[in-house]
Amino acid sequence: AKVMTFLEPPLYSVCHVVAVRRDDSVQVHNFNQIRRLGQEGKIVTLLNTATHRYLLKQGDLQIVTRKTVQQMLESVIRGASRFAYYHSLGLSYVIQKYGYENKLKILPVSFRLYHHYIAVSNQLLPVEVAQVSQALNTLKTTGVLDRIYQKYSKVDCT
Repeated sequence: AKVMTFLEPPLYSVCHVVAVRRDDSVQVHNFNQIRRLGQEGKIVTLLNTATHRYLLKQGDLQIVTRKTVQQMLESVIRGASRFAYYHSLGLSYVIQKYGYENKLKILPVSFRLYHHYIAVSNQLLPVEVAQVSQALNTLKTTGVLDRIYQKYSKVDCT
């Protein structure tokens, strides 16, 4: 806050979601339901990330980690893990990038929602901040920000 200002509106929102094998009929709406699955509820996530730390704080979950999102998804495809837990944008993008759409699906549940913003230096002149803010608002009101997001993720976090 001392050196940067975050501009409204957010560029986009992301949420924590889970991907499972396409043929898995499991439906979960919260961590308690995953906990009740015991060993059948093993979650793979990306090592040393905010999503990993968030999962650890939930307590009593069967968590394993991998070094890449592709490795996470392959763990689910092989059946070594049941759930891949990460943010919506990352999971959607990697599923699409590696052609896993016929092997995996993202369940319609959101575990955590947060926003990403443009940050500008407090050293910018007020007129410059106003110009960036105005451009950002135009991108939002014309739907450009939403179209860019939808190019990379089909998950609706609202």
